Amino acid sequence: MLDLEAQARLRVKAVTAVVTTITAASLILFDWDAASGQRTAFSSIRPTIKSWLNQVYGATQAYLSGNRALAKQLSAAGREAATEMQAAHAAAATALFEGRNLGEGGRETPGCRTLDLHGLHVAEALERVRAAVKAQRVQRGTVLRLVVGEGRHGKVPARLPAAVRQLLTEEGVRWKEPYAGLLQASF
Repeated sequence: MLDLEAQARLRVKAVTAVVTTITAASLILFDWDAASGQRTAFSSIRPTIKSWLNQVYGATQAYLSGNRALAKQLSAAGREAATEMQAAHAAAATALFEGRNLGEGGRETPGCRTLDLHGLHVAEALERVRAAVKAQRVQRGTVLRLVVGEGRHGKVPARLPAAVRQLLTEEGVRWKEPYAGLLQASF
């Protein structure tokens, strides 16, 4: 049996995990409807999120009460639900991106490609920017316009614009910011 200090540390870790989980879960409850241009409830994943949260909490409670077998079982079920949730989250991000950009390639005019990264998490946006930079490098004399937003919708400064600027700099791409919320990379 764990001493009181070890139990307290486990409780703090469990609460942190649940808060992180709830935060992540709340971010994927919406999907982008390309036809209407609106966010819609991503209701198909809600049962998975609820199940995952219950299993995380149940596994922690079982472990703290000494029922290791049940804790192991609930933990495995929670990991499975987390995998399902991550897959659904990736599908929602792809749908959101494609809805805003008229498909995976973005909006294109001769010599210029525009990607709207609104609504994506930083890691998701950077993945798409890396792919776009790689594709644009082949086409000399072209411009890649990245709509990153100004961060007016949140209480904290936006992380996406700074992360995209840093990525472009690290990739050795010449870029400028013609106005707030738009980065323009030249190849």
